Amino acid sequence: MMINQGDHNALAWGIYLNSNATALGSDIICSDIIQGGQQFDPDSPYNRITVNGQSLSFKEFKAAYPNSSIEINGKTLTFRFNKDEFSGKTILIGYGTKITDNDLAVFNNTATVIYQLEEESQPTTVDYSKAVKSISFDANVTGTKPGEMKIINKYTDEKGKIKTLPDASFVIIKPDGESMTYTTDENGVIDIKDLPAGKYTIKQITVPDWIDFSKAKDQTWTIEISDNENGTPLIVYNEVKKSIPWTPLTPAKEVKPWTPLTPAKEVKPWTPLTPAKEVKPWTPLTPAKEVKPWTPLTPAKDGNSDDHSMPAAIIKPADKHADSEATATLSTSAVHTNKSNAVAVNNYSSQPQPVAKPAADNGMIAQAQKLLPKTGNHASNAICWLGIMLCVSVAGWVAVSKKKNN
Repeated sequence: MMINQGDHNALAWGIYLNSNATALGSDIICSDIIQGGQQFDPDSPYNRITVNGQSLSFKEFKAAYPNSSIEINGKTLTFRFNKDEFSGKTILIGYGTKITDNDLAVFNNTATVIYQLEEESQPTTVDYSKAVKSISFDANVTGTKPGEMKIINKYTDEKGKIKTLPDASFVIIKPDGESMTYTTDENGVIDIKDLPAGKYTIKQITVPDWIDFSKAKDQTWTIEISDNENGTPLIVYNEVKKSIPWTPLTPAKEVKPWTPLTPAKEVKPWTPLTPAKEVKPWTPLTPAKEVKPWTPLTPAKDGNSDDHSMPAAIIKPADKHADSEATATLSTSAVHTNKSNAVAVNNYSSQPQPVAKPAADNGMIAQAQKLLPKTGNHASNAICWLGIMLCVSVAGWVAVSKKKNN
């Protein structure tokens, strides 16, 4: 029904469900889409749900039945009634709308309900439809004459203002089944005259690109044309597509000019490494034996010292009868003595002579001296130094050999 609220006109809608209080086999889902020329009024006193005669506000309903729900999304209202909470109960949904277009002659409402009774095996879907005539409609402005059809196409812009919509097409099916296609003019109106009386079915088929056609494309309307009474025009509402708020683009970062890559150097094919030779485990060296420091040899005493050594051999004087034999023997002995006691003979030659002997003895001694070599003190010193140098060389060679071994 239509109600005058003083500063505006309003509508009160009611949907009755499960009037026979039957046991339910599933939840009841009711979806209602508010049609053009009106909008949901959240402050309407008619926003209530009555259960078995008890009237509850939407807030009280949610608290009393937590497993059921009410969802309001723009012009779409969805009610869900839990089967356990509402089985065997009657339900009345009520809500109010505010009229936004007083030029609208008729306000339509459609609702879809899905339910399943306990004794039924499949759910049932029911579509409800109701129309309410506007009490403020001015027939002199928008009315139709007998045999005339008028369609006014409107839309609500983003600011909530209602405007007419040109370039929208409709298909009209006559009572005899013949179809006609018309497009709204610059005022958003289709006006057809001299039509035969009867019922006409109307459906909108196209709209401009900036119009949201998702809701209106599946709707149909029925108008009855009289040949002797005035009628009312059909007003169809559309909505504009919601635009995304414009956001300025972030300026792109400076792009450096492209520089071609330097071609890579030629890559030689991979050659596997030669396996390393077997490495023997490290063995610590044997520590070298302690080497005593070298001590130079003490040089031999000088042969010119005052030490009066005794002759290496004492030659006794031979008797007169053995001169010839002694001479031969002395020659052999002198040679032997020279080989084995060279140093002693030399020393003897350089030492003071013993006390003079008889003449016979002196002749024998003189003959022996002729046979022995005369080396003297100089030969003795040379041999001594040669021995020292030989010892030093041997000691140095031993030391070097030990270091190499270490």
